Amino acid sequence: MPAPVLRPWARPAASWKYRSPTTLVPASFGSLELRQSGGNEFIGQAISYASQDCARVPMVSLDSLDIARLDLIKIDVEGMEVEVLQGGRDLLCKLRPLMIVEAIKADRAALEALLLGMDYRIFPLGINLLAVHAADPTLQHISTSENGTHFALS
Repeated sequence: MPAPVLRPWARPAASWKYRSPTTLVPASFGSLELRQSGGNEFIGQAISYASQDCARVPMVSLDSLDIARLDLIKIDVEGMEVEVLQGGRDLLCKLRPLMIVEAIKADRAALEALLLGMDYRIFPLGINLLAVHAADPTLQHISTSENGTHFALS
């Protein structure tokens, strides 16, 4: 029997019990890129990408989730950020959440083009990009300078 999906907005707080799916158990250290490239991070041991050493990993797209509200999403998937955004395009265009997207291992030009194509404004935020939809009133509180991105609270 598959693990139940946690949807806290649909249940009273007292019933927020669920079994964690094993696909979301965090690693003990480092990071592992699912796609081999010349820039893969060394995580303390050699990793074989040979087909006989690999396992199939179940994936779920953001668009396949039944989400009615999404205010903020942080995306850090070791160079597969573009694929996550592509798999969530309908949901992200509909709900227009603030996004913090790690950009150091992703194709930054493709990442920015995808976000701009969804009508997001992009701001540098360290190793991340902050993406704010053009219709989001949060934009009035954000500015940039040579020192970075700034937030003005009123």
